[in-house]
Amino acid sequence: MKKSIIIALIFSFICSFSACSFLPNGKMPTVKKKEPKQSEPKKVSQSNYNMTEATLWDDSHKFKVIYPQIEGLSDKEIEQKANLQIKNTAKSVFDGMTSFEDRTITSNYKVMLQNDQKISILFEFQTFQTLQAHPLIWNETVTLDLRTGNRLSLKDSITVNQKLVDAFFTVFHNVTPYDSNEKETQAAVKKYVEEHLKVEDLVTCDSLDNAEYHSYLTKDSVGISIYVPYAIGSIARFEAKNSALSQE
Repeated sequence: MKKSIIIALIFSFICSFSACSFLPNGKMPTVKKKEPKQSEPKKVSQSNYNMTEATLWDDSHKFKVIYPQIEGLSDKEIEQKANLQIKNTAKSVFDGMTSFEDRTITSNYKVMLQNDQKISILFEFQTFQTLQAHPLIWNETVTLDLRTGNRLSLKDSITVNQKLVDAFFTVFHNVTPYDSNEKETQAAVKKYVEEHLKVEDLVTCDSLDNAEYHSYLTKDSVGISIYVPYAIGSIARFEAKNSALSQE
């Protein structure tokens, strides 16, 4: 008798467990796992920082370069990291110069983009030394993520591949300010870039291994500065709208 009662209780327990463990269709219920929350990058407000100017001199204290600096970020470590990279970009105008005699150096900069997450700066450099056939003119750029202080390259902003190279003149347009002969110069620049542009040039854009290609950002575009022969302007700047790039 007791044995029958025990068997009945066990059977009842099993049936109750089965009813709780299975859906009416006989399938086990799906248990949703809670996804871990992703940590958001730090955000800063544009109203919380300003742009100031600093001055950098060469070793002989003959030439100076004026460059921008960030002031007022809540994270001072990020501020210091970003400012050092801007300073080093400005300082690059003196790289490789062993003598400053009979030489002139001019520099300028433009803040191409400034918002609460990114800042992008274009430097314009020119040097000339006695007996040189012509001045040396080039651009340097620095684009920074203000949430981390990290430097961004072209491939951090857009997809770089052979498809982009093939469609380069479809999405990118020459925005170089020419003094004269604009049509002839633009045609010559286009021919030069078409003959020389390779996907590797865009992949390594902004790197130490590539001194001829530098990128920058504007509020609605991605820009690329390309070093070209002096006879056709030394520098050619191309920009593509973000909307056009998203379709490629």
